[in-house]
Amino acid sequence: MALSASVWLLVIGEILAQIGVDTYLVLSGALIAENGRLRHRKMFLSALNGIAPIVGGTIGLQLLLLTDQVRDGYFLLAGWTLCLAGGLLFLLQEERTVVHRELPFNIRRFLYPLKRPRLSSHLDLGVE
Repeated sequence: MALSASVWLLVIGEILAQIGVDTYLVLSGALIAENGRLRHRKMFLSALNGIAPIVGGTIGLQLLLLTDQVRDGYFLLAGWTLCLAGGLLFLLQEERTVVHRELPFNIRRFLYPLKRPRLSSHLDLGVE
């Protein structure tokens, strides 16, 4: 977006940036929620994750005032975002999961939910 020469490139850059931000927020939120070591801090970290776009936008605008050109502000914000996001993902590592044993593939068990969807939700389909 910092090097865009037209409004359309700026719009495409904003769309891509929003997709990236939304993807990061969903993944980091899931990582926080599923991390067993953070039992007592989950609510606090989830709240921080939820207000991050609002507070980040405000801080980002203040950081832009430190630069002479808008282009430099974009690069500053991109670098700052990568550092903070990388730090969070480095600190919140996903726990190892237990591998479940699955039954061998069976075509009847696979197709049964298609034949009787209401009944299949109550059945044990063989996955432990």
